[in-house]
Amino acid sequence: MAVDPVEKPKKSPLVLHIVSLVAVLSLILLLLPQLISRFNYQQGVNSLRKGNITEAELLIEKAAGWLPRVCFSNDRKRIKIIEGDIHFQKAESSEQIAIFLAEMEAAEKSYREAALLQPLDVDAYTGLGRAAEILERLYPFVNNQPYPTKALPTYQHLLDLMPTNLYSLSLLTKYYYSRGMVEDLSSIISKSISMYPALYFQLKQQPFYNDTMNQMIHSSLFTAVENELYEEAAYRALADLALRTDNYKDAIEYYNRSMAGSPYKDTSGGYLHLGRLYLKASQWENGEQAFIKALKTGDRIKLLERIRHSYKNEKHPDKFLPFVNRIEKMYSLPESVEILKAGCLIDVGRFELAEVYLQRISAAKYKPESLYQQARIAEKQQDWDTMELKSQRATVLDPEKSHYHLLFSRALQKQKKWPQAEQAAGNAIAHSSKSNPWLYNHRAWIRWNRKDMEGALSDWERAVSISPQTAAFYHHMALVFERGGNTPEALKQINKALTIKPDQEKYLRFKEKIENRK
Repeated sequence: MAVDPVEKPKKSPLVLHIVSLVAVLSLILLLLPQLISRFNYQQGVNSLRKGNITEAELLIEKAAGWLPRVCFSNDRKRIKIIEGDIHFQKAESSEQIAIFLAEMEAAEKSYREAALLQPLDVDAYTGLGRAAEILERLYPFVNNQPYPTKALPTYQHLLDLMPTNLYSLSLLTKYYYSRGMVEDLSSIISKSISMYPALYFQLKQQPFYNDTMNQMIHSSLFTAVENELYEEAAYRALADLALRTDNYKDAIEYYNRSMAGSPYKDTSGGYLHLGRLYLKASQWENGEQAFIKALKTGDRIKLLERIRHSYKNEKHPDKFLPFVNRIEKMYSLPESVEILKAGCLIDVGRFELAEVYLQRISAAKYKPESLYQQARIAEKQQDWDTMELKSQRATVLDPEKSHYHLLFSRALQKQKKWPQAEQAAGNAIAHSSKSNPWLYNHRAWIRWNRKDMEGALSDWERAVSISPQTAAFYHHMALVFERGGNTPEALKQINKALTIKPDQEKYLRFKEKIENRK
């Protein structure tokens, strides 16, 4: 006879509910401090971004206070990094060297603690390296002894963490450059480019880059090709190097090789660039064929505008009109093609015929561009009143076009209407699709003429930050410092210009002039 198993006592539903409720409350109590900490942390980050350093510091202190002392190492690391950022900004805003150094040391301490919590964190090591480099440079002047920590190991570790990161590489290369460590600088550039050829395009924009590096970079790029590492990028870089020395034959060969190995070889941009290279080599037929391939896809009017500028840049704007007439037989183009033709005729000085083309425009949407081109004709004819009127009307009809505002500013500049010219230049900057150093240069000269030296210097500093390889901007800044009687700073800026263009006679004469005043 079977024996019934002993029945297990059933748990009361009330007990289960109580146990569940206790578990949930325990979890909430465990996580609540972290949630409050994270809330304060994010508020602190937002405040710092807005420049509210004091408020940010209080919020981050709250975030640190709410965070439990055990676990949550990633949260602690993030708090330490933002603490470092706060001290860094406090140092930068201080005018007293003692406070500056104290805050920078506090920043370095916070970054170092963050790095210890997470040895693979890029932000922690970036902050640590920057703070250590500044202290390494300034500490000896105040304390008559070297700072105990060097930035170099930190930058080297940072590059190991992010070997393809341009910012990590630029920190290390600038460190080598500032300390005259030429061999180390060449070595790291050579090694980096041989592994990641595309870095060349960023490196060539750096202030330390000069033509003496070309041969070394050339060899590094060929190393990449031999090792079959990013061959398409390597050939593009080789083409660019050849172009820097006006070696158009090699530039064309290398660029063709890059396109052959590129998954984007049939793009309009690739053929546009190839076409420009052919024009530089005076291979007009090959250039035309490349441009025709570029026009197979994309906005043909915009592409034709870029092609027009390519012919113009090579001092042969006359060749564009026959080309666009040929394209009209291949494709149905909108009415705005008449504006392109007029632009070409303006480039070659046939103003009356250009006016005829512009008068053919009937669509209202093309009226602003028609007015802009009419203003260009007036500029060529030095009719400043008409130039001002036409360009101003273009800006009213289409205020989003930066080049309309620039032409209007130039018209006002010609008539020495400096306040209005500066305002129009500001509008050109505001409506530019990307940071354009020459727009800042244009406004700087207006400010120069208004005797606003501080404003002019600010604009040229902005231009340098966008295009650090343009020697003229350093020369212009030197002029500002010379006018203000700051000879040491003027000399410093003209030396930067001469680093880029060592044989520029104008810069050499300026340097000699200010050196004779010492």
